[in-house]
Parts: sequence; structure tokens; C-alpha cells
Amino acid sequence: MHAFVMISMALIAICTAEGIDSDMYLSDMCWPLFSNISRIVDLHLTEKDLIPTLVNSPFPCEQALYIARVCLSNGTTEIDYLAEQQCFCDGGFWEACRGCDNCYIAHGLIEHGKNRSEKMALDASIRTSLSSAECTRTPPNKPFSDLFPPLNFSKIFGYSPPTLTSDLFPNLTEVSDYFTPTVLLTPGAITGNATARNTGLPKYGAAHETHTTQKAGESKSEGVFQVQETRGFKLIVVVFLCFVLVI
Repeated sequence: MHAFVMISMALIAICTAEGIDSDMYLSDMCWPLFSNISRIVDLHLTEKDLIPTLVNSPFPCEQALYIARVCLSNGTTEIDYLAEQQCFCDGGFWEACRGCDNCYIAHGLIEHGKNRSEKMALDASIRTSLSSAECTRTPPNKPFSDLFPPLNFSKIFGYSPPTLTSDLFPNLTEVSDYFTPTVLLTPGAITGNATARNTGLPKYGAAHETHTTQKAGESKSEGVFQVQETRGFKLIVVVFLCFVLVI
């Protein structure tokens, strides 16, 4: 599975209460800030705060998530899709995805009967295909999410944990062990006509607002409330990212 799949699968593992060993291990190695419930509770992070706190994360999986959240179109016009294209294609999103792929491979996720080199080549081919499809649209009259099939709930909730092979860096999260970025891992600049894009709530924003309002009115102890809020939000992120990113 390449970075897009792994973004979603890592988030699924993070939000599940059961905590499957291999998934949780990969989450700890590749998503150490996002998967840290204690950090979120200690910093009193809300739903809206969580992904923005990853802006300076050194971990490429978390940067891919942050950039995707920033770049995804809030509107449905050609200008909105042009801004989305610039954001994804003129920044570090694809490079962050490469780093995320590398993290999973380095920590033992090598499937489909391939060796490590073959898996890296396969992931690179998929990234190239997707980036080409998004970045050569002229005009960009469809959203980035159009590159992916509809969300398949049966695959998500019927997901089985992976079997890990040799881990090159057991229990180590140092990014330099597996990845050296060639560009800054930041969103691409929005320029020209695209600056007139819709900057209101994203397509799933209304659901976030409703969820927050309902939860705010509930009387629960602070610790339990925050942990449940965090898990609930991560599930929302999983569903959203699976819809947008999983192929």
C-alpha cells in the first residue's frame, strides 16, 4: 500500500480502541504526534486544532496529512480547483507522500510478495501517476478527490492488520533514517486568479461544526470528554481521507 492508503489505514488504527499491534506500531513510528492521545489531551486540542498542530511536524506522514487538509478545495468552481491544483502540485505534498511510503517500508510493511526495492519502485510509480493526473489537468475542472473511487466502507471496517517483515529501525522514529526531503514539505502557493477561491468551510466543515456543538453541550469529566472527542474526530478524519485519498 502506498502513502495514500497508509494515511487512511494508519488513521483507522489510531482511532480504534482495540489497538492492533502491527497497526499501532506503524502509527507510533510514522505518526508519533497525531497518534499520541496524551499529547492531545495535555494540550487541550480541539477538533479544529489537531491537524493544524502538525504544520511543523518533521514526520512526512503527518506533513502529507496537514498539506492535504490545507489544499483540498472548499468550493466547486474552476478557480477552486485551480487553487487546489497549485497547492498540491507546487509544494511538497508528493514528496511528503514519498517520505510516508518510506517510513512504512523501513518499518517492515512490504506486501504483494515484493522485496523492499520493488515496493519502493511500485510506490513511486503510483505517486507519479497520481501527481501527473492532478497536475496536468488543463483546465483543472474537477476536484483532486475525483482521482479516487468512492469510499468503500466494507474495505475500511473489514480491514485486517498487516504482517510486518524485517524492520530496519526497530522502535526508532528518526526521519533521517529513511527519508531526506528534496523540497520543503509545505503547501504550494496559491497565485493569480486562484486567489479568488472559496476560503469558507471545507465540504465537511458543517459536519464538524455540528459535532462540536453537540459535544460541547454534554456534561462529562474533562479527561474522558477530551479522549472521546479526539477519537471521534479521528474517525471523521479517517472517513474523509479514505474518501479523498484511498484508491
